[in-house]
Amino acid sequence: MKESLKTYLEKRLSKVETDIFVLAKKHGVKDVFEFDAKVKEGFITEDKAYEDYFVYDNLEAEREKIKNFLDRIAMADIAKKLGVYTSAIAKAIFKKRFRGQ
Repeated sequence: MKESLKTYLEKRLSKVETDIFVLAKKHGVKDVFEFDAKVKEGFITEDKAYEDYFVYDNLEAEREKIKNFLDRIAMADIAKKLGVYTSAIAKAIFKKRFRGQ
């Protein structure tokens, strides 16, 4: 079950990142903050960008949620392999090994 969930999340993340890339390319921005700034500066008109802005914002939020779920799955795998069952310890191990923190 865990592997199928991980596979689903990875595929969904790929789709979300593709959708983000398409919107970013369409409007010439890197992220939703730059998108917002271009609208405020008048480089992108609000009437043309209104719906895209909210879609973009929701996609970025969904991407973060998916990444967090994938991180939690990875932490659980590490904890299981090391025989560590305390989530705080597993989280610390994960950060040290995979995030360099």
